[in-house]
Amino acid sequence: MLSCYSKCKPGVGRPVAWDQSIRGKPVKKKIFFAIVGVILLASLKMLTNKKELPVSTPAAAGLVWQECLLAEGYGNWRQAQECFGLPEPTGEREDGFNYSKRVGMDNFQLKIGQDDYQTHRIGSLFSFEVYYLSRNQWPISIQLGEFIAHSPNIGLDDVDGKAAWEFVSFDKPTIIYNGRNLRQRYNLDQAFSPYNLNGKLVFLAQQDDSYFVVYDGKRLTPDYEDVVHAYCCEAFMYSPGGRQGAYLFNTKRNGKNYFVMFATSGK
Repeated sequence: MLSCYSKCKPGVGRPVAWDQSIRGKPVKKKIFFAIVGVILLASLKMLTNKKELPVSTPAAAGLVWQECLLAEGYGNWRQAQECFGLPEPTGEREDGFNYSKRVGMDNFQLKIGQDDYQTHRIGSLFSFEVYYLSRNQWPISIQLGEFIAHSPNIGLDDVDGKAAWEFVSFDKPTIIYNGRNLRQRYNLDQAFSPYNLNGKLVFLAQQDDSYFVVYDGKRLTPDYEDVVHAYCCEAFMYSPGGRQGAYLFNTKRNGKNYFVMFATSGK
């Protein structure tokens, strides 16, 4: 997988303005003890709540799946129009989607019903930046990441009334969904690019040498050898993502490049 950590050169260095540092000015006591509790609870869940993803075909999951074989390079929205007949993207936000808003330089805020979710960068611990996700000001997940070519705090989305937080932890993308770390829960090496497809969570995952789609809690066939994925630089333009009720990604199988698109059968 293409990664900004290994493939891209930083456009900027570390930000000058630093939040509160764990090694310096202490955090509020309530937040500190809440974070310690989150760490202990997450460790316990990691040991006891691992699950195997059930396997399904796209058709059985109610999806229309299309693949476009590419002679060279990677697919973009122009190829999506040619291969799949998708309309040209307008750049406007999708109807019915609940978007987060950026707060300051490096945090996101999202309201779902009566609950307020927000990511917080609270300082540094050794060479890592410390972030946590809160619900109504109480921490529900804490993550460590490096600010190199981009922030490890990727995004916060509303998927079926639940918060989905994408974060690069120790150079491994993960998704915290409804307070659970999906990479740890399903014993994945990576989990990235979440999207709300017809009210269900879809994302891409890696386990050992295979990449695959996870949709509505199911591992979809087929598997792939690689997926183009990055958070910066040129490769970012070809990274996975959803738009207009469809999900697209560039991938490789049996040494050949494919541009894949799928949507719900009612699309």
